[in-house]
Amino acid sequence: MTATYTLKDKHAVVTGASRGIGAAIAAALAAEGVRVSLLARDEKTLATVARHLGAAQSQAVTADVTDPDSVQRAFAAARARFGPVEVAVLFTGAARFPDWTTADAAVLVGPRRPPAPGRS
Repeated sequence: MTATYTLKDKHAVVTGASRGIGAAIAAALAAEGVRVSLLARDEKTLATVARHLGAAQSQAVTADVTDPDSVQRAFAAARARFGPVEVAVLFTGAARFPDWTTADAAVLVGPRRPPAPGRS
């Protein structure tokens, strides 16, 4: 017998949910019956996404993921409305540099571990 797992009736938090990939992920989750807490900085755009997904299925929570206090408040608001967070899609468009074309490989792929002794 094959086990089937469903996200229906689960609670997901999606950051960066006001546009682009974040909004698309939130819409896909909502279409599967997931209750979605939408987090982003742009209150007006976020509210539009929430209206599109429906009040019973989603809520807009304005938050800045670069501010730990803002994130704490946002997750508290998410839990207050839909209960424990069971899925987290932590997507953000925040960049650590102003122009990706000027970024070096260390910024794009992160730190690299040196090779083990005897290996190149």
